[in-house]
Amino acid sequence: MIDARHEDLSGPGDAFEPAVHHASHDELMTPVDVDAGGASVDAIIVPTMRPVHFLEGSLTLARELDCPVLALCSGDVLPAAVVELAERIGARVTAVDCRGAAAPVRLHAGAVAQSVTPGGRYVDLSLKRNVGLLVAWMTGNWRRVLFLDDDLRDIDVRGVRAAAAQLDRYTGIGLRVDGQPDNSVVCHAFRDTGGSQSTFVGGGALLVPTDRAPSHFPDVYNEDWFFLLEGEKLGRVGRMGFSRQDFYDPYDDPGRARAQEFGDCLAEGVFALLDVGGSVSDAALGYWDRYLDTRRSLIEDIVAKLPRITDPAKRHRMAAALAAAAETLAGIEPRHCIAFLDAWRADQDRWSEALTRLPVGLTVGEALAGLAFADVGQTAAYRD
Repeated sequence: MIDARHEDLSGPGDAFEPAVHHASHDELMTPVDVDAGGASVDAIIVPTMRPVHFLEGSLTLARELDCPVLALCSGDVLPAAVVELAERIGARVTAVDCRGAAAPVRLHAGAVAQSVTPGGRYVDLSLKRNVGLLVAWMTGNWRRVLFLDDDLRDIDVRGVRAAAAQLDRYTGIGLRVDGQPDNSVVCHAFRDTGGSQSTFVGGGALLVPTDRAPSHFPDVYNEDWFFLLEGEKLGRVGRMGFSRQDFYDPYDDPGRARAQEFGDCLAEGVFALLDVGGSVSDAALGYWDRYLDTRRSLIEDIVAKLPRITDPAKRHRMAAALAAAAETLAGIEPRHCIAFLDAWRADQDRWSEALTRLPVGLTVGEALAGLAFADVGQTAAYRD
């Protein structure tokens, strides 16, 4: 998948020098109207792999919004347990087992870019979100959906409705995520060693107009940032409302940092260009050569500041996680970044073409059956 055309390190990105670290991309967002009123949400889509009680927040929100939930299950949760919990809460849910997801989903969901991803991926989040997009498209009446992670709580109902009312003018509107910051392991470590690190809009709490969704979620970390790109620039993205993310230890498994590193390099590198008025096409080989040096310096600077961490156990976990990120980074070359972006563009075209061939006007159950899912459960009160 690595194209020999890209041997020359010169290119349009030579005009842009990567900054030491862009700790915030907030200037890329478009302000939202806080007095916009409200609108309904057609569905909540929740990728889930934690024990079933983590879905209580999403199901309670769905009951308050009077909309259905599509729970995309793997890991520690089975569809039957989700249906039982939803019945107790009084929410409508369709739950589907995504383990060993069917070939038709992988065909539609952009598998080309995955083949050029150093470091691998160990979660199925992108695939599940793509299933949600496909189901929304095939029903034809899920046009305003809320993507929600299963570890979010205290979700702002009024903010969700206000954001839904403005989706006709936005590519996506995210909720502010309080509690545990939603960052990569490296960015967590930057903050924990004294850096001022912001968060951006993410797929963990994101309202999307599915009939105008720009593309799919590629199988790489920061897939939501790539989803929000429209061609070579970021779509119109805003933020309003709030939610709270449960605490987790970002350093508990070095494999997390290892799997995140390539996607974090790609997304942070692309968004650093957008911050200064550039575009995706400006990310040429020469740019990536310099940006990867910048990334190495960032990790080295964080490691040098680890003595600031007074808890020796946490310091040890952070050191192991940063070593894993650095190990992956050492294997990333500028050509890998170019190859991924080329494959991502090809996947976008394949995705758009695939949507034109899908049947529409289906029920949720019919859509999932058409995607070859077998283990599907629904609450008795569910209605499409």
